[in-house]
Amino acid sequence: MNISVLGLNHRTAPIELREQVAFQSEETLQALAQLRRENAISEIAILSTCNRTEFYTVSEDPERALAAQVELIRSAKGIDLDGHESTYLHRQRECVEHLFGVAGGIDSMVIGEPEILGQVKDAYELATHGEAAGVVFGKLFPSAFRVGKRSRSETAIGQGAVSLGKAGIQLAGKIFGDLERRSILVIGAGTIAQGVAHLLHDRAPTKLAFANRTVERAEQLASQYGGRVVDLADVPTALRETDVLVTAVSSPEPIVHGADIYPAIEGRRGPLLVIDLGVPRNVEAQTGRLGRLFLYAVDDLQELVNLNLGRRRREIPAVQTIVAKETARFFGWLTALSTKPIVKELRGEADRVRLEAIANLGSLSPDERKLVEKFSMGFMNKMLHSPTVSLRACDPATYRGLARIDWTRRLFGLDDLANGDEPEPDA
Repeated sequence: MNISVLGLNHRTAPIELREQVAFQSEETLQALAQLRRENAISEIAILSTCNRTEFYTVSEDPERALAAQVELIRSAKGIDLDGHESTYLHRQRECVEHLFGVAGGIDSMVIGEPEILGQVKDAYELATHGEAAGVVFGKLFPSAFRVGKRSRSETAIGQGAVSLGKAGIQLAGKIFGDLERRSILVIGAGTIAQGVAHLLHDRAPTKLAFANRTVERAEQLASQYGGRVVDLADVPTALRETDVLVTAVSSPEPIVHGADIYPAIEGRRGPLLVIDLGVPRNVEAQTGRLGRLFLYAVDDLQELVNLNLGRRRREIPAVQTIVAKETARFFGWLTALSTKPIVKELRGEADRVRLEAIANLGSLSPDERKLVEKFSMGFMNKMLHSPTVSLRACDPATYRGLARIDWTRRLFGLDDLANGDEPEPDA
């Protein structure tokens, strides 16, 4: 039984190639259905994002399975990845470690980013929906989810802002503390401004306003994130009641000048924080010399981002330790899906139940105990004879044999016992 992943990602392939082999949800379901018809493939899941496309498979004939995947990509996307320098192929332990590393956030373009864990979950849900996931993926992917959860709760891999917009909002939080009681004005309506609006929406500021050269786009943001629209000509007036100004406009010249900010500074009790995300700058540089004004441009925020990225990189060994432990745990489960361990565990559990039942009989004479022992042992052996013969006939090297052994473990609660869980009481 072989577990493998065929893929390419941001490290191995340019964005043009990644875009070419990306699979949307409907395309993924069609691909899953086609590959499931291949006798060589027992389970298949496809993880496709803007930064990676990966085919995870369980197969009895890995070479035939690989050829089927390459052929599907060739027919669906018009590109031949057979031996392509941008692809990688990991099998068995390397495959499991790779998936766990992806879920743990250490294989992402932005180390520790949270979106990838949700994307791994989506890939598994699609495989389940397409009836392409079975006994192995039923253990492998939940294990990957556990790695992702542990990585973010037990390490600092996901802490600290690593985007300029998030760094700016983090800075605002440090200066003002709770942003819920603050007034925030966002100038711009592009991708960066939308990202900032989304981050601010989670902070629920009391007053949120948007300004843009195209009023309709500002109105869309105000409607989506709950705020009001300010005309660009009214920005100097609005600044008098603003605690945080965020600018993210594509403009060759500054759009906010010292003359716009001077009146807003006079008589102000608290500071005015200006986060300039424009390149070139949206806010006149000399403005930063004013008292009670904190002005941070892209270069200032990039320093914070680089600092946080460095901290995240230092957490990679801690996540790798989690990956190693969960990989060992997974292969421990896979090893247990062989005939000798399950027969031994099944008989051991049956004998435990038998001895417990005898103990519940209370005080017995030596002759009574001998009779009960003989009867219970004979009964147990007869009951276990057919299951034992059937299990010993299973070949764990085949997917069918593996699935039958796993079903037996689940039926008799042997996985619960192996994990240290208490057996459920009799009904």
